[in-house]
Formats: sequence, structure tokens, C-alpha cells
Amino acid sequence: MLALIQMNKPDDYISSPVKGKLQVLEVFKRLPFNEKMVYVQNYGTYLAARHLNEYQINLYHLHGFFVEVWHSQLTNYTNGMRTFTSKDCLDVYADLINLKIE
Repeated sequence: MLALIQMNKPDDYISSPVKGKLQVLEVFKRLPFNEKMVYVQNYGTYLAARHLNEYQINLYHLHGFFVEVWHSQLTNYTNGMRTFTSKDCLDVYADLINLKIE
């Protein structure tokens, strides 16, 4: 199943939207770090970035969940990743996103 998730969008082979999203999140969490990075780059939708201490934290949306990618500006390495489904965790990004609604 890991090879399949790396090559195809999960929505292509999971029928139930809610169950499918949770399945994808659980599979994603088990991937090695480098494979997670590739998957986020290929299928994630970039939403925003924020800074905390030495880190630039990039926020992505990915098949019903969110991923924060933590990149150290001191070492120039991406060395952390956090996944979540709660929209409460998006509060720190509220002031960074400017939506023009007409």
C-alpha cells in the first residue's frame, strides 16, 4: 500500500471520502520522512508560512488534513513535520492569509 500511495492520489482508490481521508492520514504518518516530503511536494497545496524562532513553518493542505513542514533557517534543513485535522490549529495562520472575497 505504501508504494501505491506514493504513486497515486489517495482519492483515486479510496471510495469513502471521510474514511479515505483518515486512511490516507494514517498511511502518511507511517511513511519515512523523505517519502512524506516527496508526497507533500507532489500532492500538497501550499497555504501559508509563518516563522517561529529559527524555523520557517510552511503549511500545506493534503487530502483532508494539514501538514506543517518545519525548515531550520540556521541549518538550512527541513527537520520536522506535523500533521493535524483540527481547524483550531490554523489560528496561528489567520493573520497571514489574505482572502479577497467578491
